[in-house]
Amino acid sequence: MSDTLMRRVLADKEPFMDKSKFEPGWAWGRWGDWPVWWIDHPERTQSAPSVALFRLKFKLEKPGPLRIHVSADNRYRLYVDGSRIGEGPERGDAQHWFFESYEGRLPAGEHSIIVQTWWLGDKAPFAQMSLRPGFMLASEGELLEKVSTGHARWETAIMPGLDFIPHGDAWGGGWKLSVNGPDYPWGWETGHGNLKWTEAVKIAQAMSAAWKNEIPPHWLLMPAGLPAMRNETSLAGALRYLTSSASPYPVDETRQLSKESSAWQNWLSGKSALTIPANTARTAVIDLENYYCAYPELLVSGGKGSRIRFSWAEGLFLKADGGGKGHRDQIDGKFFRGGVGDEFLPDGGKKRLFTTLWWEAGRYVEVSITTGPS
Repeated sequence: MSDTLMRRVLADKEPFMDKSKFEPGWAWGRWGDWPVWWIDHPERTQSAPSVALFRLKFKLEKPGPLRIHVSADNRYRLYVDGSRIGEGPERGDAQHWFFESYEGRLPAGEHSIIVQTWWLGDKAPFAQMSLRPGFMLASEGELLEKVSTGHARWETAIMPGLDFIPHGDAWGGGWKLSVNGPDYPWGWETGHGNLKWTEAVKIAQAMSAAWKNEIPPHWLLMPAGLPAMRNETSLAGALRYLTSSASPYPVDETRQLSKESSAWQNWLSGKSALTIPANTARTAVIDLENYYCAYPELLVSGGKGSRIRFSWAEGLFLKADGGGKGHRDQIDGKFFRGGVGDEFLPDGGKKRLFTTLWWEAGRYVEVSITTGPS
């Protein structure tokens, strides 16, 4: 194992459940308490969705192992020394709240752990159980007090530049994301960015589901049972339709911008960048040629004042108001409807990587771009 590698592992046993390690006089009712706490931003509201970051900087005098267990309500993404390590948690309910485990070795020196968490409240998917926003990270071994929440000095910040928008025609799906580039704290993955950090506060002690079943609503922790989701880059898609029409549907070949098609296809294939002139509108229908569940990523330079929207669909509709879809391979005369997706608003900076908090799904992607004056 590399000295800098952290990886997701499936926990083979509950941590912190060894009775022999309890001091004399421990009470039966305390067995199953984890020696760490859930934390949150002191000003985080539960009346609206929010995205909060948590940051810990620490120093190791010598190389050593790190084994941590992580969870959040609703979800988190974990970065160690600027590298994305994993995400979660696996969905459950309050009596069966899952945590993911990660292990590896860290070299001596300065280190950082950055965790992005988000909470959607009543805007969450129907399948998402929740108590309140919160985050927990527990370390085993010698680093327990040095990195665990409730012990180490974790800082937190509410993440600006992210708004939640209605999900369109997606029954049971959570609200989607609007990324406002001018306000977004670029570089947050390494602990940088224009952010107002404050010390996180304890909100509840972490507890194991194995021995805690008599208490009121609380996150009762269980090891995640599913392996990590696939995380690999895929260049996919064939341009099926491209138009500048303000009313792009139904799909009409007479409105196809054939001269621009090769540039779009080269972009989809990863062969070259795609340049959209100022004061321009384009709508493209891309056929992924298979059904994908994916996090869309878009690397943008320039484009201040532009709006880029990605919408996903299983197939195009025969009528503007929905109804049947017919043969999924055919799009002529059909309508892309629903608006299920996310929007990106560039700030004009270079190589801005836009992505989403949660994966999208479908075979067809509509890319709608309206560029600004420069």
